Amino acid sequence: QIPYYSCAGNHDHYGDVTKQVDYTEYSRHKAKTNSSFVHRWEFPDLYHKQTVQRGDLTIDMVFIDTVILEDAYQKPGLEKWVWGFSKLKLMDGVTHWKWLETTLQESTADYLLVAGHYPVFSQGSHGPTLNLVDNLRPLLDKYGAHYLAGHDHAMMHFTTSGTTSATNYIVTGAGNSCCSWRRSRHKKSHERNHPDVPLKWHMFYQDNFKGSVKGGFVSMQATLDDLRVLYHDHDGEVLHKADPILPRKQGSIWQDHQSVRDEEDVD
Repeated sequence: QIPYYSCAGNHDHYGDVTKQVDYTEYSRHKAKTNSSFVHRWEFPDLYHKQTVQRGDLTIDMVFIDTVILEDAYQKPGLEKWVWGFSKLKLMDGVTHWKWLETTLQESTADYLLVAGHYPVFSQGSHGPTLNLVDNLRPLLDKYGAHYLAGHDHAMMHFTTSGTTSATNYIVTGAGNSCCSWRRSRHKKSHERNHPDVPLKWHMFYQDNFKGSVKGGFVSMQATLDDLRVLYHDHDGEVLHKADPILPRKQGSIWQDHQSVRDEEDVD
């Protein structure tokens, strides 16, 4: 059975999100004591790393909590609407950011994926997350990582231009329904401020006015040669294929950064 690797979003934090974390251990224990129960829920902490190894191929998946990275629990008044506030107020964004950069820096995987709820870039209802634009984007570029997000109930594919190995921003938030509106103010702002990260493909309400797409999801196919990202509709039909993503060791920004680090270690 394919495991469900999870990370929390803003609606999860409206309740006591730690209960979802606790369920991971409960599920593992139940699977050991009940042969008919299948353990699939993997949410061991509010932010965590999972590694997939298939022969010589390695993929690191880093799951982050964008609510914590936004320092939401340091903002006054939050305790009025978040049940788990008393437990989570100690989870500050600074600690999470340090953990994230260390985790990315230490990865030697062929492919490095980061997944969080809030998108970095979006032209949907909610728009971009400015804190992530300022702080997460440089880390993705630096370490050759790619980002998956939701929040906006639409599908979008952004990718950097003018680099030897583009950074991909995959927004796949149409699992329940398709789709929310594309907002002209977010479109204009993005095109004005981030022309180097064009929106390559999208599925908004305006693209689906006949309602033929009921929802959607993203799949990935990885080999030692490349990683393929495909956007699907509710029936699994392919709507969009991203350009192949090369392994981090083949001419990426991360590889240049690694070379500098290796030289520093020799010195």
